[in-house]
Amino acid sequence: MNYKNPFLETAQNIGTKLCQQSFWYDSKCNWMGRTLDDITTSGSISCKALSPDIYDGTSGIALFLANLYVCDNMKNDEYRKTSEGAINQSLSRIDDIPQISQFSFYSGQIGIAYAAAVIGKELCNQKLVEDALQIIQRLNKDTQKKYSLDLLSGIAGAILALLKIYEISDKKIALKLAIEFGNELISTSIKESIGWSWDYKSNGIQSATHNLTGFSHGAAGIGYALLELCNVTGKVEFCEAAKHAFQYENHWFSKQNKNWPDFRLDDQNINSKQERDLKFAVAWCHGAPGISLSRLRAYQILKDEIYLQDIQAAIHTTTSIVKELDIENKYQNFSLCHGFSGIGEILLHLGKNLNDNECKSLAIEIGKHGIKKYANQGIPWPCDVRVGEMLGLMTGIAGIGNFYLRLWCSNKISSPLVIEPSNNLLLRMPLEQ
Repeated sequence: MNYKNPFLETAQNIGTKLCQQSFWYDSKCNWMGRTLDDITTSGSISCKALSPDIYDGTSGIALFLANLYVCDNMKNDEYRKTSEGAINQSLSRIDDIPQISQFSFYSGQIGIAYAAAVIGKELCNQKLVEDALQIIQRLNKDTQKKYSLDLLSGIAGAILALLKIYEISDKKIALKLAIEFGNELISTSIKESIGWSWDYKSNGIQSATHNLTGFSHGAAGIGYALLELCNVTGKVEFCEAAKHAFQYENHWFSKQNKNWPDFRLDDQNINSKQERDLKFAVAWCHGAPGISLSRLRAYQILKDEIYLQDIQAAIHTTTSIVKELDIENKYQNFSLCHGFSGIGEILLHLGKNLNDNECKSLAIEIGKHGIKKYANQGIPWPCDVRVGEMLGLMTGIAGIGNFYLRLWCSNKISSPLVIEPSNNLLLRMPLEQ
């Protein structure tokens, strides 16, 4: 019997589509596509060459294609070739990144360095690892550092990327910069009796009722990064700071909603300051699913049962949204950042780490639903109601493909939603004073 796993086949179909749609010049390739930034003031949508970043640009697509090459039993050379072409494109356009985003993981130069290092390791391309280190060396010399603070766009995400680069390269310059950023997060925290938080305006959020909870822009993501830094360095002040971040979030936890509020204000409720008007998101970026990733790591490292309680509440809220899969005539975003593949990815991660078969089963259910409703019907994958199908990792089909690939071989590749340095990673050399 010639049986092909439907999850692997879905990932391969997306990977093949990306390879076929790429535009080449010398050793570099790019794509023409739409992003959330392409919606004009008149409401029309433009199409342009992708940016070099991980979030919805060429380095994110490069990561997916490298993962696909690693997991593909046939080792399709088009995946390897296009992955290297995409990361070469990102490296060639790294100066396009705005200065405020240089130190960002998902939208900045450190993210491109991370992608180059990981792809270099996976594809045995040492030059890419060296390119990554050159970026870190250049950024380390920047004496006028400007940056945001959170995991999505700031130095919290940079810490995770730097720890991974340190693991791959064994170069202490990456670790030293990570520690510098960890100290900066501690010094910039707003310390209150209810816990520690970070000024939402420093992360590009225009208006909010309070400093944010959540994984992408809030205390959960920053606490997660500080935990990983503590786990590598043994510096307890980073763990203590993470505990204070989670304390702040849990102060706002809603028992009724079994969720943490999203304090951002949009144009419709910008004048609202009432608790009853709070929103409760259910996605990786905001709300219980993403927050569960921080509490899982806290439980693994700190062994405190309070975080297990948080995880259980988050799982309840996360699994409840899976029921909406079968609601007809309801728009369903399937992206990693704020859609169903992100929910599935998180459930898969929780199920694997907690040995929770229900979480694993629900992740598989989401995967099967996507194949039945979109892949088998030839319907474009829904990525944003305004833009439609997009190409990138966090907002488009590259991330959806990576989710299906993880359903097939999660033991071989990591999730782009939760960057975990190895548990065996320790401080291997003394740092210079």
